[in-house]
Amino acid sequence: MSEVSLVHTSGGLIGDALVADLRQSAVVGDAAFLTDVATFTDDTGKSATKAQHEGDLRAAFASGQALWAAYAVELAEGMDTARLRDKLLRPLLELLGFEPAYKRGKATAGGQSWGITHMGWTGSDAPPLILTSQTDLDDRAGTRRSPHEELQGYLNADPDRRWGLVSNGRVLRLVRDFHHTRTRGYVEFDLIALFEASSYPDFLALWRLAHGSRFRLLPTSESAAPTSLLERLYDKALTAGVAAGKRLQPQVRRAVETLANGVLDATPALRERITAEPDLGRELYREMLTVLYRLLFLLFAEQRGMLASANRFYTDTYSVTRLRARAEADDAEPRRRDLWEGFKATCRAFSEPRLAEALGVYPYNGRLFDLAQTPLTTAAGCDNHALLVAVRALTTMPVGKVQMHVDYRNLGVEELGTVYESLLDYTLQVAQAPLAADSGPVHPGQAYLADLSTERADLASYYTPADLVDLLLTRSLDPLIDQRLAAANTPQERQQALLALKVIDPACGSGAILVGALDRIALALARERSAPQEPSDSQLAHARRDVLQRCIYGCDKDPFAVELAKVTLWIHCVVPDQPLSFLDSHIVCGDSLIGWPLLKLPGQIPTAAFEYSKASQDDKKILTKARATNQGDISGLFSRDAVDPVLDLPSELSNSEQSYQDVRRKSEAFAAWRLSDNYDRWRKAADIWTAAFFWTADFGDAPTTHDYQEAVAGRANHALAAAARTVIADLNPLHWPLAFPDVRAARGFDIVVGNPPWEQLKGEEQEFFAQAAPAIAAMTSEHRGGAIAALADNDPGLHRRWTLYRGLQHRLAHYAKSSGRYTRTSSEANTYVLFTEAAANMSRDVGLIIKSGLAIDAAQSPVWKRLVRDGRPRLVLDMVNTRREGGPVFGGDVAPVERFSVVVLGPSQEDTSFDAAMLNFGVAEAATAKTRRWTGNDLTAVAPRTRTLLSSGRNEELELALELQFLFSTLDFSEADGADPWQLNYHRLFDSHGAKKEGLVHRDADLATAGYVLGQDKLFRHQCGDVAVPVYEGQMVNRWDHRARTFEGYTGPNKYRPKPNIPWSTEEQHADPCFEVEPRYWMKANVAEKRIHAVAGDRLLLAMRDIGRPWTDRRLMRVALIGRSPALHTLPVLSVEPKNALAAAALLNSMTFDFLVRLHIPGGHVAPWVVSQCAAPGPSALRTAEVLALAAELSVTSQSLATATERTLHAWDNNRRILIDARLDALVARAYQLNRKQYELVLDHFSVLRRAEEANYHEYRSKRLRLEAFDDLGGSA
Repeated sequence: MSEVSLVHTSGGLIGDALVADLRQSAVVGDAAFLTDVATFTDDTGKSATKAQHEGDLRAAFASGQALWAAYAVELAEGMDTARLRDKLLRPLLELLGFEPAYKRGKATAGGQSWGITHMGWTGSDAPPLILTSQTDLDDRAGTRRSPHEELQGYLNADPDRRWGLVSNGRVLRLVRDFHHTRTRGYVEFDLIALFEASSYPDFLALWRLAHGSRFRLLPTSESAAPTSLLERLYDKALTAGVAAGKRLQPQVRRAVETLANGVLDATPALRERITAEPDLGRELYREMLTVLYRLLFLLFAEQRGMLASANRFYTDTYSVTRLRARAEADDAEPRRRDLWEGFKATCRAFSEPRLAEALGVYPYNGRLFDLAQTPLTTAAGCDNHALLVAVRALTTMPVGKVQMHVDYRNLGVEELGTVYESLLDYTLQVAQAPLAADSGPVHPGQAYLADLSTERADLASYYTPADLVDLLLTRSLDPLIDQRLAAANTPQERQQALLALKVIDPACGSGAILVGALDRIALALARERSAPQEPSDSQLAHARRDVLQRCIYGCDKDPFAVELAKVTLWIHCVVPDQPLSFLDSHIVCGDSLIGWPLLKLPGQIPTAAFEYSKASQDDKKILTKARATNQGDISGLFSRDAVDPVLDLPSELSNSEQSYQDVRRKSEAFAAWRLSDNYDRWRKAADIWTAAFFWTADFGDAPTTHDYQEAVAGRANHALAAAARTVIADLNPLHWPLAFPDVRAARGFDIVVGNPPWEQLKGEEQEFFAQAAPAIAAMTSEHRGGAIAALADNDPGLHRRWTLYRGLQHRLAHYAKSSGRYTRTSSEANTYVLFTEAAANMSRDVGLIIKSGLAIDAAQSPVWKRLVRDGRPRLVLDMVNTRREGGPVFGGDVAPVERFSVVVLGPSQEDTSFDAAMLNFGVAEAATAKTRRWTGNDLTAVAPRTRTLLSSGRNEELELALELQFLFSTLDFSEADGADPWQLNYHRLFDSHGAKKEGLVHRDADLATAGYVLGQDKLFRHQCGDVAVPVYEGQMVNRWDHRARTFEGYTGPNKYRPKPNIPWSTEEQHADPCFEVEPRYWMKANVAEKRIHAVAGDRLLLAMRDIGRPWTDRRLMRVALIGRSPALHTLPVLSVEPKNALAAAALLNSMTFDFLVRLHIPGGHVAPWVVSQCAAPGPSALRTAEVLALAAELSVTSQSLATATERTLHAWDNNRRILIDARLDALVARAYQLNRKQYELVLDHFSVLRRAEEANYHEYRSKRLRLEAFDDLGGSA
């Protein structure tokens, strides 16, 4: 971005565009709220009128001018510190709404003392100030820290301070808590120039950004922590940074397409090859991205002054800055190609020492700039116009109606990460006919980027927000760093301890998390090296480079992501006159979840490898044969010891990298090692073991344990090994011992960090076809299957891709369940769980961002229970994907209600307790949340079957729930061996898809055509005597109401779609005991009764709505007595003995039971395991005359239900129902032995209900009525 003349930004703290906006008299956009007069408040919270404010602003500007006019000469000559503060800085700060209070003694934070001279005012939220006479705010002047470092260090160390000011009268800097080590983050105002030039626009920016009111903590919502206006602006700036990256996405795609067409136009033979060989388009795209990475690196290096030694010849002829200037001037000569050849020469300069020396640049690294890595583009030409259009696309982007420069000097990994989101899911293709692409119309013969997101959905690339990365590393890596430093005795030992750390991200993407980890280790290392002084920028740079060489590891299944990660790390760690580090042995390409694990290598191929349930008939024959053979192989094994390969990396890889020759020697030694016989031996063994799980009949007999053992012994069948290599080629498995033998020798990594994909391995139809065929994705399940089958004739290419995709997903799920690497769970395999297990098995410490389901969902409980049993969990910070201040944490297709966590694991220990903070809305709330300590006994009490956590952001709610769970038995009906004191049985009577497929359910039109007649009771009758009864679905019932909604009179377009949104039954309809709700499906009465009798005998059925979330729904438990009516799976039922039916309904519909369910529920479904693990009084406590009478009055309101249950019919009186519902709820609360304070706590939990009732009735009516009933029953239990 272009810089503002007298206001300078650094580090991307607040973008230049926002600062530029604040210089304008009228501001629109993200910074507009800072111009609101009402935000300029004093310490009492009062603000001036608009006219008064305008007068204050003008007066302050005039006073500032007068101040600097009076003291300009004295300031230039050197002003005494006390006099500078008294005469100049204090008056200026007072003009800006501060009341500077001198700080006597040092400020302390983070176990250190800090030279804060003043606080902004007297009060707990006062910002720190450093008012100094030191000429340069970045100069240490013989002290340990410069003024800027002093303030920055204090802000970083004090969790209660976010913003501060440092000034020497010449400039004033606005500084924030900022943990970057590459650059300083601030907004700086040139005070001398501002007042001397009478620059009112710059003073406007100063007034709006640095006024005291900007620092005051203000409440934002009922439950969120107070925040400042500056913090709000910072959040918007972060969003703007991500938005800038998103605006760069189409620019980058345009650059690639333009370059590609330039290359193809200049090289017709290449166009012909790509037309004939579509896969070559992917290779050309890889090369285009490499060209892009070269341009990116040089843009960073030139703008950051890394090429200061370059001579004039380089600057004027070969630099990217020159290309940028030419692109802006738009003076290209289309038919010439000298600029492309010149750029290739630039690349040679950075890989060939002699040419580098001639141009005065350093040969940073042979691999990035090695033209041999890009043979297609190196051999091709490209006209000047295409190259310059591409450069212009990379260096400018639209902001409103203006094209602004991209500031590569301050562009961080956050912005690169958002570009990365979209770069990796494309391939280059040549259009054979006119078509429309993302970038616009494409003519025949043109190259364009074709979306691969359908077939590559498993890559699941997405950007991790910077504040979430910071939280992850603060809670996982920082404690490990502190631990290693504390265990060492001398500075040298501490440095060695830091450099011995081995950190990996197993799904590293563009490397953003690795960069964050690297920065933290490097900062600690640089501080040890520079102590007692703070490290200089140069020391930090060298520390980063050393940490990159020694400590940082990463892998990703996408080769494009791996290359981008390397470039990101190189850019971040480049040091002048030092080569770019050799990263091929540390940043590798492969699927982390497939292949040999790092430590416990298998001694055999498990027989389960050949038990693939979805195999074709041909595959089954091969697998059945292999299964029998393998069982014999295993029974005849002489030794069942685990495999222990001996693989030593070349000694050259441990050498320092002081010159490009050092890097070249490492590269050559590594390449030779990868070609060695020993490496080949172990790779064949690993390939054979892995391929067994994916084998098909196409490759002949499958390998068995004997073949694997032979390969381990170095006697692999070469033909079989070659076949195995082909089987797994597209999977690209990562054999961990071969990728990182040094780490295996060290018995694992020190810490695994990352944000791995959250994908189910099941081959979802809607997910696949959302891109490839949206019309198919939008169909209901009953029609989608037929449409997909029809593709075999209508679109065989798409049908083949779908078949391959689904088959791969099923095979991956089979591998996860049968390989022995992962714990078997009851649900579909999910990659985040697999990554968690893999991380725990190869590292002592782990810090991951994963779905919260690991700790709160029964489906993943086998893994969670094992981790808890082993004492691995240290911290769970659970978040909802909605920030309290608004907006999601993760955008894209991650739902706002999705829950995810920062999960920290440590080494195994006997103590199984850990900390957790649940249901935090967004990252900021999680970062400051108060955790609760959970013990193994706590988990056994709250969830005896699953050991899952309760979810509440209020510890007092957790304590009450825990007390109830200890006091009462759980319902425990979801498992066959459960105690089940209420004798409840859970059923899903009819699966919707299966019932439709088997013809068990019928629409009204079909029944009418068949001669059935619909009666007022909503039964279809045939003259032959057959009867079709209504089929219940979830939307048709509610609490105490089996007639909640009806399809009668429904005319909407979505009747047979998932969410028809049918109307509520009216009061008049409810008051009619003969009224029955009309369904959309009916079922033959004999079919319904046969199924119900088979699963429930003569018991009654309670329908239970199972959709809802605590923070979006008023009530979760919505149970209604439905007699013995059939229901589809969208409305699960509980069968219960008739004597317990009404008491069970009273229990389940109570707010106390609902409260427990809400704390147990992990997502949007009230699953049976949730209800089953909630504590409840026994039947005898609730089977009282009053409870049964009130429950009957609420339930039996139709003649049909009265007949089915053989109970008295009760009139529907809504006002009375509200009162008896409240009294019944109070009776259940007394059965739970709650006192009044505890009951209030339960009622206050229902915040959505409270807000709705306060809006409708101007009170929380449910609470008042229930407490009145509770008091009437005798007060405290």
